[in-house]
Amino acid sequence: MEAKNTALFDALETAYNDPAVKAIPEFAELIVTVANQSETADEARDSYQQAVAELSHAIGHYYIATHALPDSLGKLYQQIKADVPEAKLDEADLRSRALAAGLVALPIMFGGN
Repeated sequence: MEAKNTALFDALETAYNDPAVKAIPEFAELIVTVANQSETADEARDSYQQAVAELSHAIGHYYIATHALPDSLGKLYQQIKADVPEAKLDEADLRSRALAAGLVALPIMFGGN
């Protein structure tokens, strides 16, 4: 895990020093935040997993919104995408949310006041 943390820091440093990334304030702040969290975390594995998840989600959302991405962020994303933890679906939570949405929609569907 130490090698992955070192590689992540190197990629973060490269991305942070890229003028195209510095022009996007939310990424400059996110890179600094992730780097600081990884340095101060007690459990190296959990901090790495959290860092790559946070970075990949932010990069993905930015790309979806703008359809453009600085090269250094693209390289960072390619480096970390294999290490992003899978999202686990909680069936009970999904079912309760669907039931709640259905109950909220009942008055709308049947014209109740």
